[in-house]
This record gives sequence, C-alpha cells and structure tokens, in this order.
Amino acid sequence: MRRETIFLGFFSLLLALGFDALCHDSHAGIIIWLACVALWGVCTTLTLSEVISRQRRELAELRSQLSKQD
Repeated sequence: MRRETIFLGFFSLLLALGFDALCHDSHAGIIIWLACVALWGVCTTLTLSEVISRQRRELAELRSQLSKQD
C-alpha cells in the first residue's frame, strides 16, 4: 500500500506541475515531457522492486524446502 500512495502522490504533483506549465509557461512541452519521463522512472522502479521482493520470497521458500529435505 505504501508504494501505491507514493505513486499517487508523485503523479498528482506531476499533474499539477503539468497544468501549471500549460497555463503559465512557454516551455510547457518540455516540462510535461520531463514529468512523463519522471513518471515512467517511478513506475519502472516500483515494478522492479516488486519483482525483486517476489524473487526474494521465492528464494526463501526454496531454501526452506531444501533445508527440510536434509
């Protein structure tokens, strides 16, 4: 749940910055592009950390199964 909260907060911030850029800045496209790149980075990091967590759990299960067999 913590990761989803971080993601939603960060997404809300980027959205607010994007709307602010559209209304007040001539470089809105660059700011929105940077916001999208940052959002992609956050999504990638969250996905990779979830994969690593799952693999650690699976590795712990395999180790416990091996220790039971001995």
